[in-house]
Amino acid sequence: MKKFIITLALVAFVSSGCTGSFMLTKKVYNWHRSQSDKWADEFGFLVCTLIPIYGISTFADALVFNSIEFWTGKNPVEAKTETNTRMVETPDAKGQVSYNSASKELTIASQKKGLHPTQITLIKDGNTVVTKDKNGDVLSTTTKNENGDFLVFNKKQELVRTYTADQIAAVKQGFEK
Repeated sequence: MKKFIITLALVAFVSSGCTGSFMLTKKVYNWHRSQSDKWADEFGFLVCTLIPIYGISTFADALVFNSIEFWTGKNPVEAKTETNTRMVETPDAKGQVSYNSASKELTIASQKKGLHPTQITLIKDGNTVVTKDKNGDVLSTTTKNENGDFLVFNKKQELVRTYTADQIAAVKQGFEK
């Protein structure tokens, strides 16, 4: 099975002969860059990196959407809808990423073989990002204070972690190297 998937991936790359526009990856990038300030932008970037949203979107673009764009001349990700949803599937997992530009909600649903499905929704409101589970229950709230620090609260609204502006800057420098 592994050889089949590798062969299929190589055929997709070789037969298309085009790197494509990577529209889904650009949309994820534009979402995280649309935050109100540089700290919220960095937090959005970390979320997109740590939950492998960038990896999933790049994989989907490279194997599916860019090949469709090459053969048909249109990338299906360019569709203008209020909620953009993309599916990604690997041999051992499948996932769905949805972004509603009107409500600024990013929903990530995934399921690995043998495990229960999981889903989280990130909702941006000013300098605050609320993370909810599939039932709409708050899992955590992250907010940026006037000093540029990120405060992370659990579902009981108890402070569980603080990331100082210096810590965020250090992480950012690590990614820029």
